[in-house]
Amino acid sequence: MCIRMNRGFTLIEMIIAIVVLGILGVFTFTFFGDYMNTYTQMRNRRSDHQEALYIIERISRELRNASTVTSPAAGTSSTTLSFQIPAAALAAGGDTSTTISYSWSGTQLNRTGNVSGSILMGDNMDAANGFAVTAITNSVTNCYRITVKRGTESYQTTVCPKNVPPSSLGFGGNYADNFKQ
Repeated sequence: MCIRMNRGFTLIEMIIAIVVLGILGVFTFTFFGDYMNTYTQMRNRRSDHQEALYIIERISRELRNASTVTSPAAGTSSTTLSFQIPAAALAAGGDTSTTISYSWSGTQLNRTGNVSGSILMGDNMDAANGFAVTAITNSVTNCYRITVKRGTESYQTTVCPKNVPPSSLGFGGNYADNFKQ
């Protein structure tokens, strides 16, 4: 009595298994590669978003307390912003600069205070229009529209200094923050 037993796989079966596993591996690694690429893009966008919001919040907080804004001129747009903050409006334990200016050059936004010196506020900003301040003056208020562009997104807010004395062009006060014109 002769019993014939097949043990193992034939060469054709092995090749078919390798090809099928290879195809599954390509799809799997392509999926994970796309996932990692999307994750990296979203992380970079989140970083750009957080940095832009920090810049806008810092400028807005200081500008709200300004007593004199020297640039930009009424009705114009500029890449620099300079203002004075009364000593009484300074936060305890913080920066004691009373003269502050923000200036944008190339892809960098710098903040310069008469006490704190120069601080890099933002880097890798859009080279064409990364930072702009527009003076908005009308019969209601004197406000400043701040625009920051990071990556592909543009962020904008409008701030009205509360310590600017009333004038024929309008009044001081933060009553119109985020005022749309």
